[in-house]
Amino acid sequence: MRDTAHVVLKSLFQIPVFSINQISSATEKSYNTISSIITHFIDLGWVLPLIKKRNKIYRFDIYLQLLEKDLIPYEELSKFKDKIDKKV
Repeated sequence: MRDTAHVVLKSLFQIPVFSINQISSATEKSYNTISSIITHFIDLGWVLPLIKKRNKIYRFDIYLQLLEKDLIPYEELSKFKDKIDKKV
């Protein structure tokens, strides 16, 4: 599961606003596996649901907050990503 979580996390950098189906297709992992991992990321505060009805849409919140507030120059984002990669 840890390797799959790492793959999912990498895909969130590419698709920061997403549905479970999008990430499932992008990673070629089952819907239930992705749903479980996204639930864990929500518990960590990394991901937030945007639409809480059927066909939920989520946002990779910690990443988008950095981009939206421009707290970290674009060149530094890869360092941030590398730190997360080491923690997952």
